Amino acid sequence: MGPETAWRQGLQAKGRDRIMAELNTRAGAPDDVVLDVVYEAPYPTREFCQRWCAEQDNRMLHLSGYSKATLVALILLVAIGIKAIVSWNSLPVNQQSQAQLQNHHVQR
Repeated sequence: MGPETAWRQGLQAKGRDRIMAELNTRAGAPDDVVLDVVYEAPYPTREFCQRWCAEQDNRMLHLSGYSKATLVALILLVAIGIKAIVSWNSLPVNQQSQAQLQNHHVQR
């Protein structure tokens, strides 16, 4: 197991919010080590911790391929449903208008 794997496990165990709170309360340079995440050397740097937190933020916004396909299918179903309702509601009106026009032409 490499050091980055151990760092990621330590960061995951602490949680993104707690790591960000610790990084924000302590000043330091990007290459400074953070001792409170992984308790065995080598220790992760502030930059690594910040990158990991950014990855966690992006992961929350990331959709898998299956989720994207499901979302697209749901949008299509809603659009088709709306189109069906609109055409269903307008169908009798069109038929009535055509019948009235035909009756009007027949009466003349």
